[in-house]
Amino acid sequence: SSTSNGRAKNLCCFCCKTGPITLSIHIPRRGYVPGEKIIISAEADNVSTRNTRRTRLRFLQVIKYIMPNGVKEMVEERIVKEIVRGYLEPGETDMWDKVAITVPPLVPANVHLTCRLLHVEYRLD
Repeated sequence: SSTSNGRAKNLCCFCCKTGPITLSIHIPRRGYVPGEKIIISAEADNVSTRNTRRTRLRFLQVIKYIMPNGVKEMVEERIVKEIVRGYLEPGETDMWDKVAITVPPLVPANVHLTCRLLHVEYRLD
């Protein structure tokens, strides 16, 4: 099933709030396989009284290594793809329609030999 998520961020200028920037993201479903394209639709809305510096979408790979003793784990994040657009003026909306991002086809090659468990997930930010 499809999934949507939203976030709002308030801009501040010293002691004065200038209003929120809202972002809504929609993807057709939750699960994808390596090599598959994720088609993303998003809307950024500047409800504040200030210009934004940019709008940005990041596709992150989060790798969790769990060591053989099960006590120690290491988490690594890397940017798979980043799409940056220009600034938004107050009251302006930016529509991202059918932006395609490909899930990497292979697990990272830098997996440690002592790692018994590897958990890879992806996140839109």
